Amino acid sequence: MLKIRRINNVISINYLSVIIGALILPLSNGLANQRQAGLLAFVEAGIANNIALQSSRQSVISQALASKISRAGLLPSLTLNASAGFSDSTSFARSDNNSSDDFKTYDYSLNFQQALFNAPSYLRYKAAKITYSSQELQYQRDRLDTINDIVNAYFSYLQALAQIRATKLEKASADERVRQLRRSFELGNVAKTDVLEAEASLSGILVRIESQQQNLRTANRQLLELSLLNAT
Repeated sequence: MLKIRRINNVISINYLSVIIGALILPLSNGLANQRQAGLLAFVEAGIANNIALQSSRQSVISQALASKISRAGLLPSLTLNASAGFSDSTSFARSDNNSSDDFKTYDYSLNFQQALFNAPSYLRYKAAKITYSSQELQYQRDRLDTINDIVNAYFSYLQALAQIRATKLEKASADERVRQLRRSFELGNVAKTDVLEAEASLSGILVRIESQQQNLRTANRQLLELSLLNAT
């Protein structure tokens, strides 16, 4: 069980440090007060703000404590006792030689006990340990699923942003082409159909930009929902 937990920790660390840490890119034009937030910032916020994930983590911590408590039943017991006593006696004689004696007594005891095998305590400890390992494994899976969802949403946003930027460059080129063709048509160098074809191509680009802007808003919303960040 310990090996499973270590493997999952290694996977989690590698996932964050290699896949995420090496690909921190700033966002812009769509996340308002999160413009400079990189991938790692969204992942950290998503994990910290995920109530279900945090509840699962608290359950793991509680089960770890329960496992330690159940293990205490297998440990030896040590008992220390201490006591002190005081007595005073006086003897009288016919002469003036009276005597008085004081007695102080101290008693210490140390008791060490170890059961050879306590079956109920052992079974409770094993059950608690298995439950802890199972909950820890489930938490790591849920955590990696959360990270994976945020990573996918992040790169979907970047992809949508790159697409709309490329299309806007294409629109700028199409605008220039329409302007040149209109000028050439006025000079009588091209036919009207050439101008109309260029204008139709420009209209198609505008439609694509509108569709890509909608995709960008959708990707933006999904990323914010997963990371539970406020984009106002």
